[in-house]
Amino acid sequence: MLIECPFCHARAQIADSKEGAKVRCGECGRVYGARPVGSGRGKSSKTNLTPFIIGGVVVIAGALLWLLTKDAGKRPRMSTDSVVEKPEPPKQEYGWKAPAVQDAAKMHTDAKSGNRTPLTVRLSGADLWAAKRGEDDPMWDEFDKLEQNAKLELFVDELVDASNSKGVANWTPYNGSILSEDMGVITVRLQCTPAEGGIEKRDFEWQLRQEGERFKVLSWSRFEEPVKSEKGSPTSLKGVEKVALSDGSVVIERTPEPLAHLDSTSPELRAEIDSLYAKIIDLSLTKEMSQAKLRLQEIGKPAMPRLLTGLYEIPLDDIDNARRVQNIVSVMRKITGQYFGFEPLTLVGSAMGTTEERRASSIKQWFAWWYRNGEAFSEVVKEDALNDLIEMTPEDKAWLDRHKD
Repeated sequence: MLIECPFCHARAQIADSKEGAKVRCGECGRVYGARPVGSGRGKSSKTNLTPFIIGGVVVIAGALLWLLTKDAGKRPRMSTDSVVEKPEPPKQEYGWKAPAVQDAAKMHTDAKSGNRTPLTVRLSGADLWAAKRGEDDPMWDEFDKLEQNAKLELFVDELVDASNSKGVANWTPYNGSILSEDMGVITVRLQCTPAEGGIEKRDFEWQLRQEGERFKVLSWSRFEEPVKSEKGSPTSLKGVEKVALSDGSVVIERTPEPLAHLDSTSPELRAEIDSLYAKIIDLSLTKEMSQAKLRLQEIGKPAMPRLLTGLYEIPLDDIDNARRVQNIVSVMRKITGQYFGFEPLTLVGSAMGTTEERRASSIKQWFAWWYRNGEAFSEVVKEDALNDLIEMTPEDKAWLDRHKD
């Protein structure tokens, strides 16, 4: 029987004997139990470490995987297709919070408290003097520094003069807005009440120019409201304000309200206008509605208060009311030549005048136009409608003048 020493692996041939019999190795001298080579039991008694090594590797890998994934739900995942939104640019402020409006308002509070230093700093002596100087008076630059300071002090005296009941120092602003910005000159109107208390109201207009982070005062004056000559056709700008829409455009708006017929409209014509108005908002009519529209266009200006009141009265809450308001607006466009982008029957977002913001603003723009132009308005000037839509270059205007006939 061929046997193998499990210690030194030396092989030896021995006579057949009982398996397991004790045999001394001729090479190493150790005693072992005889087993045939290849029986599987005669392999080295040394421990085979391979399975343990593999098992250890698996355990370590599993531990590392657990450590890496145990907080996966807590960590934000990075999306490869995420879109980084750009911050929206700050919207331009034209109302009470506008820096120019607040700076003009501070002129009143500093004048009331007699705080002369900030008043002096904010005055543009050259512009104030240019508006006041006579034909033979020197130019501002011809004065030396001491003379310029003396002139500025006189302007400050006028601001802080509490003896003048109409002066700046005696009126405290509570509201205001920017009326216009032209060639760097900002016109601000402030609504004020008496500094000592009371319900009387008075408006002041300020003209300013921005220089760095400061505003220089070019002029100030009391604003007098124009006298209304016809009921329903005021020329007052009260309540009219410049508004910046979300798309960045700037428009002139006024809050809608019911308007009475013009005083100059006879009772018979008032009755006819009311009857015609009822027909253009009656969606069950076809031919009569068309005839009523044409007749209102012929009547023109006297029909405007009733049509504008319709804009105020009819809510844009369903498609039928949208049709009624569209009828009203189409007649007013024919009468006035104005546009103001009102399209409630066009798909939302597909064109100008189709967003809810634009539709609401267009109604306010109609009222602002009427309060600013109603009394002077007499006939359609079609160029006005075109100017509302595009800004023409001088070359375009010249071509239009040559081909208007």
